[in-house]
Amino acid sequence: VDMDDVLFDINPGILNHFNRLHGTNHRADQVKDFFLEKMLGLTKEEMQEFLMSFYDSSDHHNGDLIKGSKDGIGLIKKYDLILITARLESVRIPTEKWLQQHFPGAFSQTHLLGMYAGSHKKRSKGEVAKELGIQLFIDDSLTNALDIVSYGIPVILLDKLWNQAVLPPNVYRVHSWTEIVDTVEELVRINIEHASLKS
Repeated sequence: VDMDDVLFDINPGILNHFNRLHGTNHRADQVKDFFLEKMLGLTKEEMQEFLMSFYDSSDHHNGDLIKGSKDGIGLIKKYDLILITARLESVRIPTEKWLQQHFPGAFSQTHLLGMYAGSHKKRSKGEVAKELGIQLFIDDSLTNALDIVSYGIPVILLDKLWNQAVLPPNVYRVHSWTEIVDTVEELVRINIEHASLKS
């Protein structure tokens, strides 16, 4: 399970923090790109610096949940859930504090990959998911979904303005956490049926 924009409604918090610091009036409903630095007029380096101040702010600590995520995780935590986020390892403490507040005991592992820090190559979510033997991934990034599915792992893609495209096989677009739960259960059922047919 991804964190930002899947569990944590990050854009309102980031924009509130930016508006407070810079006297601007950006709104979450204006976000159409996965990378907010374009909207905010920041370089990648400036965005990383700004995000570090965000993770240490009340805008992060009090950040809202994506609608339905708490109930949704409650319904699927009977499976072994692993959280994999692009966040930097250096923000593990505020990340885990927020997760513990809203999803205590829900995840058996938490991996922070630091995927967008600097220009050096980081391990992708697909690589890490394959290493961990993950069988299904929930994300909001089209780039991540295409990477993950290339490793043979199905992806449930939560619909956002920034992930519109024709999807390849085994990437399933959903519009709510209710649909996420339904799709998880359907894919588990299909997987069990295939396994029983093979045996």
